[in-house]
Amino acid sequence: MKNILSLLPLLFFSAIGSAQTTQSGTTKVTFGRYSNCTSGRGVCSFSIAKSENGISSTYNTRKINETTFVVQLNKAAIAIEDQIKIAGKPFHQLKENETFLFDQNEALLLDLLTLQNMEIDKKYNTIHPGSYQMIVNKESIEILFVLKAAE
Repeated sequence: MKNILSLLPLLFFSAIGSAQTTQSGTTKVTFGRYSNCTSGRGVCSFSIAKSENGISSTYNTRKINETTFVVQLNKAAIAIEDQIKIAGKPFHQLKENETFLFDQNEALLLDLLTLQNMEIDKKYNTIHPGSYQMIVNKESIEILFVLKAAE
C-alpha cells in the first residue's frame, strides 16, 4: 500500500505534465531562506517575463490550475550550492521517482506581471510557508506550488 501511495504524486505530475503546456517566457527563481538568498532552503524570488526566445534551459513553469503551478528545474544546469538550497543535499544523492518535500520558510508575494504571464488570477499571489511536493526525475526536479490569496 505504501508503494502505491508513493507512486500517486509521480502519476499526478506525469498526467498534469502532458495536459499542461510550459509557460512561454523566461522563468527566474532564486533559492535561499533569507532575503539575501545566500543560505537555507525556500524560494526568495520568482518571476516570469515574456521573452522572444521562450523556454529557459534552467527553470520552466507549467500552470496546473488557477492556484497551482509546477517549477521544473533542469538538474544539470543547477550549481551544487543551489542544489543544496533546494533539496538539502546535492541532486545526485536523491533517488529518482521519489517524492520529497520542498521547504518554503517565508511567504513569497508574486508580482502582478508574473501572475499575468502565468495567467493566474491576481488575488492568488502568495506562496505561503510550508512544505511542497518535489519530484525527482531523471533529468529534472519538479516542485508543485499552491498559491493562496494574501492575508
